[in-house]
Parts: sequence; structure tokens; C-alpha cells
Amino acid sequence: MDQARVLPLFGVLLMCGFVVGCPSPQPDGLDAEQEATIADTLLSITEAYNDVWEQLDYEQISAYHAEDFTYYRRGVVDTATQRDFEQTFHDNVATQITAYWADATDVWVEVLGRDAGIVAFVFRGGVETPDGTKHNYDGALTYVYKRRGDKWQIVHIHESAYLPDSP
Repeated sequence: MDQARVLPLFGVLLMCGFVVGCPSPQPDGLDAEQEATIADTLLSITEAYNDVWEQLDYEQISAYHAEDFTYYRRGVVDTATQRDFEQTFHDNVATQITAYWADATDVWVEVLGRDAGIVAFVFRGGVETPDGTKHNYDGALTYVYKRRGDKWQIVHIHESAYLPDSP
């Protein structure tokens, strides 16, 4: 084939690649149905986990966490282990919050493979303190999940508070 015919063909193929894109492999060799099943599972677990937070029951909340669970909150490592979380929960949440509520929006799920995934979302909610004062509590959360055996566990949470006055 001469160069005059190859260059236009190459240009068409290149343009199709940019416009249409190339199919990317599914994570861990998963097909689309398997990936969708994992995504649905992670969404269901996330919804159940968020619901138990409204009960402020440490045992139910911590049942979703891995032992090596970490929690980044407001720009710092809030807890580096499940034991740290237990201490923080009992010292702060259990003594300073009498009610919690939140609604998740803009939910995003990324399946990283058969045994890992991420769920992120914006939340709008609030807390009530022992004196009955209600406070807005809005922000974004990211949960990193890892499947260990038959159980999906949260290994990391990253929380970002909503700061309306931020530049």
C-alpha cells in the first residue's frame, strides 16, 4: 500500500479512536454484569451503613469496619484503627450527639475488582446535641471497601465537611 493511501486511513482510525474511544477492560477480568452486581452490593451496604449511623449504635456501626479501618476527617487522620474509632466514638459521638440524620446524593461507585470498590457521595444532614440544639452537618464521604472472605468491609473513610465560605 502506498503512503498516499495509508495516511488518510491512519487519520480515520486515529479520529475514531478519539471520538468513539477504545473499550477498556473490566477490572479483574469482570464482565459488565459481574461489575454491576458488585456495584449494587456496595450501594446496598453503604445505604445500610448510613442507616445504622442514624441509630448512633456503636456495635452496629463498627460491624461494617475492618480491624485495620482508618478514618480521615476534616483533613486529619481521625482514627487509624478500629480501636481508635471505638475510643473516638465513645468520647465524642456518644457524649455530644443525641440524633444524626443525613441524605446521600450524587452517589458514585467504582468497582476496582472482585474484592475492592469505592463509594463516594455528598450528604446533607444534621446533628442534635444534648441541649436540643440542631446543627447542619453537610459534606462528602468516600468509603473504600475490601472483600475479605464473604464479607465486604470498610477499610477507609474520608470525610470532607461542606464549607460554604471557602474560596
